[in-house]
Amino acid sequence: MQTGVPMPGLRRRPLLGGAPFQGRRGGPAAADPARSNAAAQDALHAQPVAPESRSALLDEVSHDLMVFPGFDQAWHQGNDAMIANVVNDFNARKGWSREDPHWLDPNLVKAWAMQESGGDPDVFQSGDMMQVNNGGDWAREKAQFGLKKGEAVDPEKSLRTALEWAYYKGEVTRAVGAGGVDEAHDWHATERGSEAVNGYESQFQGWDTALENYNGGGVRDYQGQVERRLATGQPA
Repeated sequence: MQTGVPMPGLRRRPLLGGAPFQGRRGGPAAADPARSNAAAQDALHAQPVAPESRSALLDEVSHDLMVFPGFDQAWHQGNDAMIANVVNDFNARKGWSREDPHWLDPNLVKAWAMQESGGDPDVFQSGDMMQVNNGGDWAREKAQFGLKKGEAVDPEKSLRTALEWAYYKGEVTRAVGAGGVDEAHDWHATERGSEAVNGYESQFQGWDTALENYNGGGVRDYQGQVERRLATGQPA
């Protein structure tokens, strides 16, 4: 996995919805406090998901994920429950139900994990499953999501960080009130990790864009490979 230059668009169909890219991907690593706009930030105040709603969302996903051709050994299925739990928690924190166009399918995430480490049982079972902390792909912005360059991570931390990093790579970000991008989609107050970035707002473009940019062009047809693997999955 590499980050940086985005790979050419693979627009056969979106994996799980999303709009074509417009504007600046990823957005600022940090904002200048002098550019903060308190009134605008009040208008963009995030609405937390109510505990009872989040609880309902957390009950939606089965731990029985798909089995993919060529990745059908027992160890390939060993992280299914963890993947389902982490992705379910991510969806719940975003307030996404299955009806939401950005809802993230745990089966897609498993297919993505196979792309990153499905050929290496040691990495997949006990290391950086999503290769999010690969030294050759380090970007200083990853520190905002709790990573330290070169640190060893287990599969759960790898996945939790990868979801946040991919989401970041799938966003466009602009100064509050700048306008100029499709206003039919929701904008939200920009965050990096758990910190608000004053004076900026962001819009998530969808998981097809996020996956393209997560890879960054290092593997040809990366999103297409993940998508085709997902399409060939069979029930466990």
